[in-house]
Amino acid sequence: MGSLEMAKIVGEGTTSTTQAKKALKLAIREYKHSITREYLDNKKRGIVGRKMYRDKWGYDELSAEVQWVGLNTQLIVVCEYFLRYLDTHTLAQTKKHFTKLWDAKTDNKYMREVNAHQKELFYRLNEHTEGALMS
Repeated sequence: MGSLEMAKIVGEGTTSTTQAKKALKLAIREYKHSITREYLDNKKRGIVGRKMYRDKWGYDELSAEVQWVGLNTQLIVVCEYFLRYLDTHTLAQTKKHFTKLWDAKTDNKYMREVNAHQKELFYRLNEHTEGALMS
Protein backbone atom coordinates (compact mmCIF):
# COMPACT_ATOMS: atom_id res chain seq x y z
CA MET A 1 0.00 0.00 0.00
CA GLY A 2 2.95 2.36 0.61
CA SER A 3 3.75 5.06 -1.91
CA LEU A 4 7.08 5.90 -3.50
CA GLU A 5 7.23 9.00 -1.32
CA MET A 6 6.85 6.83 1.79
CA ALA A 7 9.56 4.46 0.57
CA LYS A 8 11.91 7.43 0.12
CA ILE A 9 11.22 8.67 3.65
CA VAL A 10 11.63 5.31 5.37
CA GLY A 11 14.25 3.69 3.13
CA GLU A 12 15.83 0.77 4.97
CA GLY A 13 14.04 1.69 8.21
CA THR A 14 13.51 4.74 10.35
CA THR A 15 16.55 5.90 12.26
CA SER A 16 15.27 9.17 13.74
CA THR A 17 12.20 10.59 15.41
CA THR A 18 11.96 13.20 12.65
CA GLN A 19 11.90 10.49 9.99
CA ALA A 20 9.17 8.55 11.81
CA LYS A 21 7.11 11.73 12.25
CA LYS A 22 7.41 12.50 8.53
CA ALA A 23 6.19 8.99 7.68
CA LEU A 24 3.23 9.29 10.05
CA LYS A 25 2.30 12.76 8.78
CA LEU A 26 2.39 11.53 5.19
CA ALA A 27 0.22 8.54 6.14
CA ILE A 28 -2.29 10.85 7.84
CA ARG A 29 -2.41 13.08 4.77
CA GLU A 30 -3.02 10.07 2.50
CA TYR A 31 -5.70 8.59 4.81
CA LYS A 32 -7.48 11.95 5.03
CA HIS A 33 -7.43 12.27 1.24
CA SER A 34 -8.86 8.76 0.85
CA ILE A 35 -12.00 9.73 2.79
CA THR A 36 -12.75 12.97 0.96
CA ARG A 37 -15.94 13.06 -1.07
CA GLU A 38 -13.87 13.87 -4.17
CA TYR A 39 -11.82 10.69 -3.68
CA LEU A 40 -14.80 8.49 -2.79
CA ASP A 41 -16.68 9.56 -5.92
CA ASN A 42 -13.67 9.21 -8.21
CA LYS A 43 -14.61 6.36 -10.56
CA LYS A 44 -11.00 5.33 -11.25
CA ARG A 45 -9.50 5.47 -7.75
CA GLY A 46 -12.16 5.99 -5.10
CA ILE A 47 -14.20 3.00 -6.10
CA VAL A 48 -11.28 0.66 -5.45
CA GLY A 49 -11.67 0.64 -1.67
CA ARG A 50 -15.44 0.37 -1.76
CA LYS A 51 -15.33 -2.18 -4.63
CA MET A 52 -13.16 -4.41 -2.44
CA TYR A 53 -15.80 -4.34 0.30
CA ARG A 54 -18.65 -4.99 -2.13
CA ASP A 55 -16.94 -7.79 -4.04
CA LYS A 56 -15.18 -9.50 -1.13
CA TRP A 57 -17.81 -9.19 1.61
CA GLY A 58 -20.98 -8.34 -0.29
CA TYR A 59 -21.62 -4.93 1.27
CA ASP A 60 -24.00 -2.55 -0.48
CA GLU A 61 -22.69 0.87 -1.64
CA LEU A 62 -23.50 2.70 1.61
CA SER A 63 -22.13 -0.02 3.89
CA ALA A 64 -18.96 -0.25 1.81
CA GLU A 65 -18.43 3.50 2.05
CA VAL A 66 -19.05 3.48 5.80
CA GLN A 67 -16.52 0.65 6.25
CA TRP A 68 -13.90 2.41 4.09
CA VAL A 69 -14.28 5.78 5.84
CA GLY A 70 -14.36 4.10 9.27
CA LEU A 71 -11.17 2.12 8.65
CA ASN A 72 -9.24 5.11 7.35
CA THR A 73 -10.48 7.31 10.21
CA GLN A 74 -9.29 4.70 12.72
CA LEU A 75 -5.89 4.66 11.04
CA ILE A 76 -5.71 8.46 11.30
CA VAL A 77 -6.36 8.19 15.05
CA VAL A 78 -3.61 5.56 15.43
CA CYS A 79 -1.14 7.72 13.48
CA GLU A 80 -1.97 10.78 15.57
CA TYR A 81 -1.52 8.74 18.76
CA PHE A 82 1.99 7.71 17.76
CA LEU A 83 2.84 11.24 16.62
CA ARG A 84 1.94 12.48 20.11
CA TYR A 85 3.88 9.58 21.65
CA LEU A 86 6.97 10.56 19.65
CA ASP A 87 6.79 14.05 21.16
CA THR A 88 7.67 12.71 24.60
CA HIS A 89 9.53 9.46 23.85
CA THR A 90 12.53 8.32 21.85
CA LEU A 91 12.11 6.44 18.59
CA ALA A 92 13.29 3.22 20.26
CA GLN A 93 10.71 3.61 23.04
CA THR A 94 7.99 4.33 20.47
CA LYS A 95 8.90 1.27 18.40
CA LYS A 96 8.85 -0.86 21.56
CA HIS A 97 5.45 0.56 22.55
CA PHE A 98 4.06 -0.02 19.04
CA THR A 99 5.19 -3.66 19.13
CA LYS A 100 3.86 -4.15 22.67
CA LEU A 101 0.42 -2.82 21.71
CA TRP A 102 0.45 -4.88 18.51
CA ASP A 103 1.12 -8.09 20.44
CA ALA A 104 -1.07 -7.31 23.46
CA LYS A 105 -2.17 -10.45 25.33
CA THR A 106 -5.24 -10.88 27.52
CA ASP A 107 -7.50 -13.56 28.99
CA ASN A 108 -10.67 -11.50 28.52
CA LYS A 109 -12.72 -12.65 25.48
CA TYR A 110 -13.90 -9.13 24.60
CA MET A 111 -10.39 -7.70 24.87
CA ARG A 112 -9.06 -10.49 22.62
CA GLU A 113 -11.50 -9.29 19.94
CA VAL A 114 -10.43 -5.68 20.50
CA ASN A 115 -6.77 -6.67 20.31
CA ALA A 116 -7.36 -8.68 17.12
CA HIS A 117 -8.95 -5.62 15.51
CA GLN A 118 -6.13 -3.40 16.74
CA LYS A 119 -3.58 -5.86 15.37
CA GLU A 120 -5.20 -5.59 11.92
CA LEU A 121 -5.07 -1.78 12.13
CA PHE A 122 -1.42 -1.87 13.17
CA TYR A 123 -0.65 -4.29 10.33
CA ARG A 124 -2.25 -1.91 7.79
CA LEU A 125 -0.42 1.07 9.28
CA ASN A 126 2.88 -0.82 9.33
CA GLU A 127 2.40 -1.82 5.70
CA HIS A 128 1.49 1.74 4.69
CA THR A 129 4.41 3.37 6.50
CA GLU A 130 6.89 0.79 5.20
CA GLY A 131 7.55 -0.40 8.76
CA ALA A 132 8.38 3.03 10.20
CA LEU A 133 7.43 1.97 13.75
CA MET A 134 8.79 -1.57 13.75
CA SER A 135 12.11 -2.47 15.39
